[in-house]
Amino acid sequence: MTRLATPEDLPVVTTMIREFLLEQHKDGSPVLVSRLSVEFYRDLARSYVTGSLAGVVALDDTGFAMMGEDWGLPRIDSSLGRAAIVWCVWVTPSERRHHRMLELLRFAEGQLQELGFELGVMHVREANTAGRALSEAFGATLVERVYHYDLSKRT
Repeated sequence: MTRLATPEDLPVVTTMIREFLLEQHKDGSPVLVSRLSVEFYRDLARSYVTGSLAGVVALDDTGFAMMGEDWGLPRIDSSLGRAAIVWCVWVTPSERRHHRMLELLRFAEGQLQELGFELGVMHVREANTAGRALSEAFGATLVERVYHYDLSKRT
């Protein structure tokens, strides 16, 4: 059963964050699976579950979803409303065909609405076909693309 994570769940959530990062890096994410990366996501999860930042960590026995405000970006007014960033959605591989990710997203969506969010923002790599399919199944639409360029190779 999906529920909101509590501070006592942080060790389990941290393990799932590590699994999420390992899998994402293996599939082409430039984010390294380092102590710094794990601590960033863990600290963000802690901020959401303790209420020091507006956000949600939805948890069940198979995975988690973490979404909410960004602690590093300035808050700007948007014609689209208050936006929550979808940081992570992960379930164990054996549960992926059972729509567990969609269930986690739907649970978190209701919680985010209660916190006053009006928009969710999902960053999904072009090569992540499963992530794109999940986003579309959830009803998200492609709005923009992000381009990376290597500064070390520019003259």
